[in-house]
Amino acid sequence: MPHNERKQLLLQEWQAFADRHRGVISKLLNPKKLSQKRNEKTDLRLADPNFDIPEIFKAIEEQIRFLTGDNSHHWRVSYDWLIENDLNFVKILERKYLSGDDIRKIIEKRAKKQQDLKDAEIRKLKSGRYRKNLCTECGSDDIDKSERENTVFDGKNIIKITEITIYCHNCSERRYFKKK
Repeated sequence: MPHNERKQLLLQEWQAFADRHRGVISKLLNPKKLSQKRNEKTDLRLADPNFDIPEIFKAIEEQIRFLTGDNSHHWRVSYDWLIENDLNFVKILERKYLSGDDIRKIIEKRAKKQQDLKDAEIRKLKSGRYRKNLCTECGSDDIDKSERENTVFDGKNIIKITEITIYCHNCSERRYFKKK
């Protein structure tokens, strides 16, 4: 994306963020004008390949309570603070400003997503419609799937069991399933 478009995107994202949280923050600082100094700092941040605008604003939303003044110093994030140096946006990306409640919510959300993926994968296996060979942990398609049939006697009946092993070469995740 060209530099000017990235700058426009950054300003639009900041404006949208400020508009969404204006009720929570009475004085969320919005740049009215990009002075020469602000322009230089904005250009420096945009030149950094790690300055991923969508990811930064996603991380800001996850840490919204702290970044909008719910902290011991009642400090709030501002546009100037975000572009001030090459560390501030990294702190946001590293989720340095997460509160205990925020961390708990993120962990619960990720755990639910992983469980939903595993449940869906098990349903596909049970139905015999396992066609999409993607790792549920990392999404990679670099996986091996092997099936082995065993016969088991349970005291009354002979049961045929298919053991399915799925191994991901990308994240080394290994999963085992059995279906009758």
